[in-house]
Amino acid sequence: MTSLAAPEYLITIALLGAYFILRANLFPAISKRVPARSFLVFVFCGIALLNVYVYRQTVAESSVVDRGTPRENALRKLNAMLPDVQRLGYITDIPRSERSRWLEQYFLTRYVMAPRLVEEGSGPEWVIVVAPDVHSVSLRTDLALVQDFGDGVMLFRRNGK
Repeated sequence: MTSLAAPEYLITIALLGAYFILRANLFPAISKRVPARSFLVFVFCGIALLNVYVYRQTVAESSVVDRGTPRENALRKLNAMLPDVQRLGYITDIPRSERSRWLEQYFLTRYVMAPRLVEEGSGPEWVIVVAPDVHSVSLRTDLALVQDFGDGVMLFRRNGK
């Protein structure tokens, strides 16, 4: 269910409505006890405080720290432990037929590994494998597992290097 107006707008309208009722002297007994000008100061102070409250809530909701996905965090750990290499290989178990999923994962890997060049395949000395199980992808026989970072992120290196 969606509301037609936010509560802060309803409060503002109610305060301004009360002011105009006092100003129009619709209830003479109340209008004599509460001068309209004094109530107007109260209305503006109330609106200002309401504005500060709404602003605080908006800032609190928008300042949630994005800690990244578990896979992104695993890729960041991998990136932190890599030696100074310029090229990395990339292999995943996501089939190319699932283009959007494949591209999403590939570009996430490229983003986290920047400024290193991430290229598809196992040509470079260091290869990132993104798959829940090492047996779900075909790897060259000369690749050795260096470390499993969890969430399906593994780092391999060619033997003899």
